[in-house]
Amino acid sequence: MASEEARNRNIDAILDRAVENFARSIPAGTIKSNVEFEMHAGMRPRIIRSSNGKCCAWCSSVAGEYYADEAPDDIYKRHDNCNCTVTYISEKGRQDAHTKAWIRQEEVEARRARIAGDMKRIQELRNDETARKVSRKIIDRENRAKRDIIQAIGKPKAKVHLIPKKINVDEFSFNGYHINSVRGHGVTFSEAKKLIQESDVSVSVWDGNVERYYGENGVVYVNLPEKRIDTAFKKAEFTGDTLKVMEVIEKYGLR
Repeated sequence: MASEEARNRNIDAILDRAVENFARSIPAGTIKSNVEFEMHAGMRPRIIRSSNGKCCAWCSSVAGEYYADEAPDDIYKRHDNCNCTVTYISEKGRQDAHTKAWIRQEEVEARRARIAGDMKRIQELRNDETARKVSRKIIDRENRAKRDIIQAIGKPKAKVHLIPKKINVDEFSFNGYHINSVRGHGVTFSEAKKLIQESDVSVSVWDGNVERYYGENGVVYVNLPEKRIDTAFKKAEFTGDTLKVMEVIEKYGLR
């Protein structure tokens, strides 16, 4: 009995580490920026996610080859000891999204070949209780984080993006009069764009017309239909709902 209890405690500890160390935005900003730039320019870069065929059920579920605009939001995520690879393919070449190293076509084809093994692994893991528990715990944790953020802002119809919604900030205007003359926030256009790029999460409100970007150093509200930055303020002005969102981000390790 004692050994069984010790085994269960060890499994729980492993699961907790896996969840605590789950990475939300591993790829460097340059990779994501390149993907977004190419999509806005009318190109369709591709993303390939694969492993060595011995990955967990969750990783298997997101393995595959996608056009970037059709890829799962969490295509870049990795957990503790994750061996998955994510490849970014553009007109410039083939690049590893995590190491940023340029790779040869032979390696790309090898990664493509491993996807078949990932798909088979899903079937194998369906009866693996520990694997299901890891996958379920990760998903449940993210769902709780989304729920808590929605509760913090008091908007039950909001949609939370744990990987901030992609926009091309260079296409947006800046409501400097409202932000600085009326509200006195003292934020420049370039600072607002940087806050968006460095945000930890974003939240869609008002039927998706407004995207709120929350980050450690500031918050920005963007009017998507009008392509306009309407509100931006820095960390020193965090109060009320914003502080609650920051607490959720800290609690779940979303930063």
